Amino acid sequence: MSQSTISLTFEDLYNEIADYLGYGRSPASDRLAEVKRYANEGCARFLLGLDPRTHRAYTWSFLAPHATITLWASVPTGATTVSGTASGGSTNLTASAASFYASMIGHEITITDVGTFTITACTSGTEITVSGDATCSGKTFSIDADGTCTLPDDFAYLIDDFHYAAGGPGGGLRPATVQEIRAMRSGGSSTGTPRWYAVQPRAFGPETGQRWEVLVHPVPGSDHTPHYRYRMSPDKMVNDADYPVGGSLHAQTVLACCLALAEERKNDGQTLHQDRARELLGASIDLDAKNKPGSLGYNGDRSVCGWDRRGTVTYS
Repeated sequence: MSQSTISLTFEDLYNEIADYLGYGRSPASDRLAEVKRYANEGCARFLLGLDPRTHRAYTWSFLAPHATITLWASVPTGATTVSGTASGGSTNLTASAASFYASMIGHEITITDVGTFTITACTSGTEITVSGDATCSGKTFSIDADGTCTLPDDFAYLIDDFHYAAGGPGGGLRPATVQEIRAMRSGGSSTGTPRWYAVQPRAFGPETGQRWEVLVHPVPGSDHTPHYRYRMSPDKMVNDADYPVGGSLHAQTVLACCLALAEERKNDGQTLHQDRARELLGASIDLDAKNKPGSLGYNGDRSVCGWDRRGTVTYS
């Protein structure tokens, strides 16, 4: 379903900024780059959610999506085959059967008689991109699971623990520290249904920014797909048809924040749009708060749920 007509696209936002700055509604060259930058920075200011009444950052409900992640088991040699041709320093590989997950990004695939390569992107269950020349045709391959799975690119921090859906293994994964996970693993390389997890940052990459991963124990003996919620860090808008997050309900607030930022940068001393942005931010925060639960849930003895998050971690 397409967005409603009162939603504003990236193009709508930067054209409004250009019109306000006197550039006309079809800016070009340096002016186009300038108003696009103001549009993205204005959206970032909106997402910060600085409540003008309390001067505290508000957490938007739409920045906490529900998601699933595949905790994948090793792919043994001979399970399926891949083919691909290198181009521009990387290779797009296509498997003969679904074998890949986005949570494999950063891990290595070993292609028989060709070599070992790092997975840099996952387009679908049958298509990945690897670094280097992995040109091949109908070759078997393997991917070794180590209990470390890559989280989405827009992951900022975890909100709800990982839990299995009804009909699955049952229950959830208990939080632990990275050190505790590593200590559990030191006892041997057992596999099974993951019951413990810890989130840690991946090594920083200047080209991609900060990314995160989850460590689980034991290492998955088969594929599992737990549910969770996380705070997302949205990508900047690039295409004219891109929509800012938040939806049409907050479109005018986003626009006001963009115009306020342009006013602040280019028309020092004027505050019309900055004042308007503060008014609309307060209204948007009040509207968004209606999407949040009135109660945070049960606050009694968590032992009835099978575990106590405040308890100690034990392992042999």
